[in-house]
Amino acid sequence: MGPTALSRNRDFQFLLWGRTCQMTGGAMTALALMLHTFDTTGNSRWAGAVMAGSTVGTLVFSIPAGVLVDRWNRRTTMVGTSLGLALLLVSVPVAEAVGVAHPWHLVTISVLVGALGTFFAPAEQASLQVVVAPQELAPAASVNQARSAVANLLGPSLAGALYAVDGSLPLLADALLNLVAAFLVSRIRPPLEAAARPAGSRTLADLVAGGRFIVRHSALRAVVLMNAIASFGFGGLLALITLSFKAHRVPDAVIGGMQTAYGISGLLGALAGPWLLRRYRVSVLFIGGVLVNCACAAAMAVWNQPAQIIALLCLACLVLPPGIAGIQAFQLTITPIHLQGRVAGAMGFLTVGLAPVATGLAGILVGLPWELAITPFLAAIAVTALIAVAHPAVRGLGRVG
Repeated sequence: MGPTALSRNRDFQFLLWGRTCQMTGGAMTALALMLHTFDTTGNSRWAGAVMAGSTVGTLVFSIPAGVLVDRWNRRTTMVGTSLGLALLLVSVPVAEAVGVAHPWHLVTISVLVGALGTFFAPAEQASLQVVVAPQELAPAASVNQARSAVANLLGPSLAGALYAVDGSLPLLADALLNLVAAFLVSRIRPPLEAAARPAGSRTLADLVAGGRFIVRHSALRAVVLMNAIASFGFGGLLALITLSFKAHRVPDAVIGGMQTAYGISGLLGALAGPWLLRRYRVSVLFIGGVLVNCACAAAMAVWNQPAQIIALLCLACLVLPPGIAGIQAFQLTITPIHLQGRVAGAMGFLTVGLAPVATGLAGILVGLPWELAITPFLAAIAVTALIAVAHPAVRGLGRVG
C-alpha cells in the first residue's frame, strides 16, 4: 500500500484537498492580515497584536476544541469551521466598506481564526482513521506532510501577489478556499459520527483525557516533550535567522528565497516518506532526522554566512518529514477513535505553547553576537536529540502498518 492506493481513495482525496485549501488560505491570511493591519493603522504594535492573536486563539481553544470534536460529527465540524472562517474573513472588507473598521476588529478576527483552526485539524485527524486503512496510515501521514509543505509554499506567495493588487483580495481568496474546503469534506461518504461517549463521563474529565492518555504512553509522552522543546528551539532559530538577516541588511529576495528553499526541501523529504517508511523503522528515521537537525544547528554557530545557513536549513528540513510522518501514524494507530480529538488537541497545545516565547526571545537576542544569540535555541535542539537517543520507547518504535 502507498500513494498509489491513496490516489484511488476518493474519501481520502476529498479530505486531503479540503484541508489543503484550508491550510493554503490560512497561510495567505497569516501574512495578509498582518500587512493589512500595518498599512491601515500605520502602527507596528497593532500589527504585532494581530500576529499574536492567532497563537492566542490556538492556545486557549486547543484542549476544549479537542473535547468537542470527540463529541460532534467530524464532517459537520469541518464544514462548520470552514463556513465560519469564510464569514470571519469576509467581515473585514465589509466592515471597511461600511466605515466601521477598527484595529480591534482585526485582532479579534485573528484570535477567532486561530480558535476555529483548532477544531478543523483534530476533526481531520480523527477522520483519517476512518477513511484510510490501518496499513495506509504511514503513507497518508507522509502525503499530509507534503500537503503542509505545499500550502506553506503557496500561501505567502499568493498572498503577496494578491495583496499587491488590493489589500482585501487575499482575505476574500481565503474565504473562497474555505467554501471549497467545506464542499469537499461534505462529500466524504463514510459516517464520521463521534464515538459513543462513555457513560458517566464528565466535562472536566474529558478536558484532561487527552493529556492523561499521552502521559500513560511512554513513547507519546517523549514525543510531546520533544515537540515542545523542538518548537522552541527550531522556531526560535528560524526567527533569529530571519531577524539577523534583516539586521545585517540581507536582501529581502534572499530571505524569501530561503523560505522557499527550505519549504521545497521539506516537500521533497515528505515525498520520500512513504518509500522510507516501508523500509526502515520509525525510530531510525525519527532519531536520524533529529540528530541531523542537531548537527545542522551546531554547524550554524560556525558557518554563519547566509548561503551556509540556508544550505544547513535545507538539509535539516529534508531529513525530518519521514520520521515525523511515522510518529503521526504511530499516534493515530494507538489512539482510540473516541479520543482522537482530545489527544490531537492536547498535543497541539503542548507543542505550540513555547513558540511565542521563542519568537520573543529571538527578538531580544538578535543584537548579541551570533554565537551567543544562537546558544539557547541550539541547547533546546540538543536536548531534543538527547531525549530521542536516550529514551527506550522512542528507540523501540518499529514500522507502522
